[in-house]
Amino acid sequence: MAHCNRGGRPERRKPSSLHNPLAQTLGLDSAGRNILVELAQGHATIEIIRYKNDARLRKQLFVAEAFAHPAKGHISMWQEMVLRYSKEGDTILDPMAGVGTSLVAALMGRNVICLEMEQHFVGPMRLSWEKMRNIPMLGYPVGEAVILRGDARALPLQSADSIITSPPYANRLADTY
Repeated sequence: MAHCNRGGRPERRKPSSLHNPLAQTLGLDSAGRNILVELAQGHATIEIIRYKNDARLRKQLFVAEAFAHPAKGHISMWQEMVLRYSKEGDTILDPMAGVGTSLVAALMGRNVICLEMEQHFVGPMRLSWEKMRNIPMLGYPVGEAVILRGDARALPLQSADSIITSPPYANRLADTY
């Protein structure tokens, strides 16, 4: 279950029961979810953030085919990362875009480049962008979105202001060690 404070901001809580030594050391929850890692000046800060269920908003923004992806990024998590690590007008790259939850950044006045290797996710991502681009968020101008099929190991661009992604293997971290 997710928790937000009265202002709609995520509430920081201590992790629930931990099941492996790496998770205990890092402070991850048992599934390795809802984790925000900040790296700055050689130090890592890890926060456990729990968000409200985003199913209702996801249904408004995404086409039904996008729900088939097994590791959809939480919309509120994306909004938080976009606000923390970019400013209006910036270009954000998501090199492992899946079905395109990172497209919410374009609804927040950022330009977004979504790269996804698997064609069966690129199609729903494009359809979702057509649906969501007409839904403004909190008064931001709508940014540009570029959706590409390709491999994150061979990025087809010169630069981006921020790279924000949710790797598809994050839920396996606790099982790895």
